[in-house]
Amino acid sequence: MKTSKIILALFIAQILCLFAPHTNFCQTEKLDIIEYTPPKGWTKTPKEGVMTFTDQNKTTDSFCILTVYESMPSSGDAQKDFANVWNVVIVKPFKADANPKTETQTEDGWTSVSGAAQIDADGVKSAVLMTVITGYGRTASVFAILNNQSYFPQIDAFMAGIKMDKTKALASKNPPPPPTSASTSPQNEPLTSINAGLLVMEFEGNEVRADQMYGGKRIRVNGTVNSIDVQKNGQIILTFHSPAGGYAQTQCYFNKSQSSRLAEFSGGQQAVVEGTVKGIGGGMGGKGFVVLESCTVP
Repeated sequence: MKTSKIILALFIAQILCLFAPHTNFCQTEKLDIIEYTPPKGWTKTPKEGVMTFTDQNKTTDSFCILTVYESMPSSGDAQKDFANVWNVVIVKPFKADANPKTETQTEDGWTSVSGAAQIDADGVKSAVLMTVITGYGRTASVFAILNNQSYFPQIDAFMAGIKMDKTKALASKNPPPPPTSASTSPQNEPLTSINAGLLVMEFEGNEVRADQMYGGKRIRVNGTVNSIDVQKNGQIILTFHSPAGGYAQTQCYFNKSQSSRLAEFSGGQQAVVEGTVKGIGGGMGGKGFVVLESCTVP
């Protein structure tokens, strides 16, 4: 399958369709701030923060997997949002090109950045196509993996049906918490404040840089609580939800003295904690977690 020119042409079409007026007569679905029309006849697999649609033709051995990720806070730069998601979702698992050619379109406050690459997944040569849409403080992602260009019209139609919810995006923005006496460093400097999902993306995107920026430092993290667990030694672990399904999570470790404050939280609730960044992988949190130690609830 020759993909280079075809994929580039497809993405130009995707971007134009994404922002063009259109009418949908099929039933639409919504994941967070992104509304879409499911491809007819495909197998739907919902997971927390992710929706996947799969089609397979056993006669031709062709397949396509479409994945929609719920939004997360934007870095403020659409190109950086694309690079972060591309690195975590495409480069790391598939060893794809870290710097694909991209196309960008902006309209009505939304910026769409799209890129494509060839990959080798389990010995099968495929193409991966990704579009990251950023606006109003949020960024959401859609990507497809396919091994036959016959799926291009269906992918194009899917992208053409996408609508972004500006009102919900604005409502879900997480403004930096106001400074308090507890949110200063020993040098009386304000603590760095970051969303848990963005913190994970920083570490998975470039662990060396993230260690230099956050490692060993006390920071303030905000996000959606996934779970709160008590260990046998009485230590309490709060795990933040990371929106994109392939991303790791942030785990915050507390001692017993914080139990009364943590009892106020529940799964799905927004929370803010302070802690010292240990890093990602190994240690107390094991692989797949960015770990914060000596945590407190401000």
